[in-house]
Amino acid sequence: GKREKYIINIDTIGENFENGDTVNLHTLKEKGLLPKKCNFFKVLARGRLSKALTVIANDYSKDAIKMILITGGNVTILEEK
Repeated sequence: GKREKYIINIDTIGENFENGDTVNLHTLKEKGLLPKKCNFFKVLARGRLSKALTVIANDYSKDAIKMILITGGNVTILEEK
């Protein structure tokens, strides 16, 4: 079956995480921002980010990567299994 890909936007991340937090599949599920069954997600650049976050995701838009890095955060791209 085709794996479902979920998206999360920068503004949603910013509203739900504090400066210095790690944003990954586990912490997003804990906060109810991704469904339990999700195993692949992409970060998109809607909105604004004003916090330095460590983001670990499967995929990103180029603008999302820029926004995360500009605010002093880190971007890790998970390799496909």
